Amino acid sequence: MELTTFTVPLSFEAHSLAQQMRLQQFDQQRAKQVYLNQLAVYAVEFYLKCLGIEVDTAPINSRNPIYLQFMDVGNLWIKDFGQVECRPVLPEETVCYIPPETWSNRLAYIAVRVSQSLRQATLLGFTDTATAEFFLDQLQPMENLPVYVEQIRHAASVVTQATSAGVNLRQWFDNLFEAGWQELETLLRPEALTPAFRVRSTVEHSAQGGKVIRLTTQVIQQSVILAMKLNPQSEGNINILVEVHPMSGQSYLPESLQMKVIDQHGTSVMQATAGDINQNIQFDFNAEAGEQFGVELILGDANVIEEFVV
Repeated sequence: MELTTFTVPLSFEAHSLAQQMRLQQFDQQRAKQVYLNQLAVYAVEFYLKCLGIEVDTAPINSRNPIYLQFMDVGNLWIKDFGQVECRPVLPEETVCYIPPETWSNRLAYIAVRVSQSLRQATLLGFTDTATAEFFLDQLQPMENLPVYVEQIRHAASVVTQATSAGVNLRQWFDNLFEAGWQELETLLRPEALTPAFRVRSTVEHSAQGGKVIRLTTQVIQQSVILAMKLNPQSEGNINILVEVHPMSGQSYLPESLQMKVIDQHGTSVMQATAGDINQNIQFDFNAEAGEQFGVELILGDANVIEEFVV
């Protein structure tokens, strides 16, 4: 896959800041890494500002000289989003190394190739998965980053808006969606849906919606898309098709992701677990008018339950 990259000239300002941080290091190897990290952070900050994405430099550890004596970090805060880690890559390298101290509390890792002359830096792409190292040809293109940022921001904005009563599914037939739910077309391309979902999208009087579900702990930061399709049946009953999909730009669900359908007593009545190359998980069932149920997503210690009322 061809990556979309972004090249940034490394100005005198960039080198001046990097030099300030480097001079405060006692270990020469650490000083070199700090210098490169600073250039990578500068390049990513430059890129984000070009896109109008606001950053917050106040809380970042990558510009705390004392912190840098002990930690190999190049973090940058994006407002209303969270931290990204900016990792420098040398010209001949094909793999980007991620130090263990940055494996948590990061929503993206951005690889930045620094030229031999140190006069420019090229943002190669990003990943949202914390791992010891990743191959550069496996990165998501930089053009996907703004969409990813907005998806995470949106998911975060609705966490506090969840209601104990659950989502009223019948309102979807009147195009009324609770906070966090939205038209499915804004989250998924039609070809990303399963054939069953696409066929039923043509059924008259049906309704559908989607939501970004964020699964977050200290060590897990993953997001997926929960999609639901409603088809009215006789006597007020509804046929419900539930699918979970990876985020835009990702091919597969997080491995070991579990999806369950639970009844009003909290008992699991349907469940499945994603393998290493699953593109979705799907459930199909009928519910009676007034019935309550939930859809639970589990990944490691992260757990999210969406509750519904028919």
